Amino acid sequence: MVWGQVSDVPYKKANTIFIETGLKSDSAFVLWGKHLAQKGYTIEKSDNNFYTITTGPKDPSKFNVDFVTNSVVIGTGTIKVKLKWRIKSSVLAGTRSTDYYDWEYATSKGNIQYVIHEDFLKIIKAFGGYPVKYSKD
Repeated sequence: MVWGQVSDVPYKKANTIFIETGLKSDSAFVLWGKHLAQKGYTIEKSDNNFYTITTGPKDPSKFNVDFVTNSVVIGTGTIKVKLKWRIKSSVLAGTRSTDYYDWEYATSKGNIQYVIHEDFLKIIKAFGGYPVKYSKD
């Protein structure tokens, strides 16, 4: 159940990631939550009735930003992930903390959103090699 242009490869402005596990929804929910926790994500909210997980802020490998993940298991074990990111406050860099922005895939390797995607893709790949799709909704 995906909407918009769906692709096996990320494309500019795609803002939703789907992990097609093929597992039962309750199994996908539990395994995904455990995987995120094992990879250092804090689980801020979790609802096993609606199969939703929201993580706390996580720093990417570069830049003075952090991001959160919002996941929901839909259909037959498909995990729909939306990311949000923000600039963190830094006296050294002279930046103030911002509100969260919706993540969109960017093609430039120097772009914050590209770096976030590459870091998070490592987490997805370590989850079990399930097919990953991208969409803009």
